[in-house]
Amino acid sequence: MRVVRKMANKVGEQSNKISSLERAQALTECLLIGLQAPNEDMCREAGAVADSIAFGLSAAKVEQCKTAALAIWKMQDCATLHSRESALGKF
Repeated sequence: MRVVRKMANKVGEQSNKISSLERAQALTECLLIGLQAPNEDMCREAGAVADSIAFGLSAAKVEQCKTAALAIWKMQDCATLHSRESALGKF
C-alpha cells in the first residue's frame, strides 16, 4: 500500500501540474491495486486513494479507468488460472 500512498501524495502535491492522462493512469493503477488487495482494509484504502485521484476527472474518464482496471485484472486472473491448470496437468 506504500505505492498507493506515494501515488496519492504525488497527485495531491502536483494537482495543478499533473496532466489528465497521468491522473487517469494513476487512477487505473490504484483501482487495479484495490482489485488485487489481499484484504478488505487494503481494498478500502485503495478506494479512498482512488477517490482523491479521480477528483477533477470527468465521469466518463473515471468509467474508462474502471473498465481498464477491471479488464487488466481479468486478464491477469485468467493468466494465473491458466498457469495453475497447466501445472496441474503435469501431475
